[in-house]
Amino acid sequence: MNLSGLSIGDGVRRRLESALGHLSHAYIISGPPGSAVGELADLLAAVYVCTGEGDRPCGICPGCRKAKGKIHPDIIRLSIPEGKREILVEQARQLRAQAYVRPNEAARKVFIIEDAQTMNGYAQNALLKVLEDGPDYLAVLFLTEHPEQLLVTIRSRCESLSLIPEQEETHTEADEETRQMAAELARLLAHGEERSLMEYAVSIETKKWSRDSLLVLLEEVETALRREVQKDPAKMLPLMEHFKQVQQAAAFNVGTGHLLGWLAVKK
Repeated sequence: MNLSGLSIGDGVRRRLESALGHLSHAYIISGPPGSAVGELADLLAAVYVCTGEGDRPCGICPGCRKAKGKIHPDIIRLSIPEGKREILVEQARQLRAQAYVRPNEAARKVFIIEDAQTMNGYAQNALLKVLEDGPDYLAVLFLTEHPEQLLVTIRSRCESLSLIPEQEETHTEADEETRQMAAELARLLAHGEERSLMEYAVSIETKKWSRDSLLVLLEEVETALRREVQKDPAKMLPLMEHFKQVQQAAAFNVGTGHLLGWLAVKK
């Protein structure tokens, strides 16, 4: 995947490059005004509909050319109607109906939902079904400045690509020790006893964590927890919502002990 020229940060770049050929069915792409949210969405949409060989998007196949010209029939955009301040529930329901109409030309159909945070709860819930059990050919991209305004049921079923300013971007990769810690912490959060979770949280705190390395740990935990959502949504969705709050707090240099204690107390 050619990501050159996009200001997306090294973390997002690594995640997408490692996912080559196995893109998620749904992404939340977030970032402040002026970030490359729209450009990244256009690139991913082109990847989904590209019919070329080798690296995608190839840029020369009919699918790529139509995607670049924003005329591909299988890339459908949802935006705030003129004269309105939010995406309407009727629009979301119409989009949901289109999800079950097979693609016209490409192997995939792509929905790009701009200003996704403007959807009220009814509109978001109208799209939840296609995230839960929609057709295999469907991909959904939520574009937003405020991902926290999306329902937890939406966020838990999407991969998150946050385009924070480059100077705030973490350049730390998860090493094997961090991955093992994250896997065990996720297991205890989902299935462990309260005492075991607290003891493990204390043991993690003894390691010297920078903000960047702590954020990487929490990203690994989030990935592991998301796998559990489909198994037991009633139990896991409230936990995921709580975890997201802790994860957001970590970006503001909240102490490791406070964060892990916050997680354990909720359990």
